[in-house]
Amino acid sequence: MRNRWWIAFGLFIVALGVFAWQRSLSRPLEVVVASVKTGTLTTPYSAEGVVKGWQATLSLPAPAQVAAVLVREGGTVRKGQPLVRFWEHDVLSAVQTASAR
Repeated sequence: MRNRWWIAFGLFIVALGVFAWQRSLSRPLEVVVASVKTGTLTTPYSAEGVVKGWQATLSLPAPAQVAAVLVREGGTVRKGQPLVRFWEHDVLSAVQTASAR
């Protein structure tokens, strides 16, 4: 009879622990609500970030093999910055072919 009380007490402690664990997982998210106003932005604003999901297609007038990619994925690029370097033999061959015509 005494063992039954210990088993019941142990199961109660385990159930209490599971209940406390589940309760700690289901805490509600904190949300900040603000009113939206329309108007002109009078404070200067600048931001830095990454545009994700943007993709550009590169087309060349003649076939060429890429010798090196000069930028890393997610890196910052500037206007006019070279992105890839082509194998010179392909490019020179295309120029010579175009010149011969």
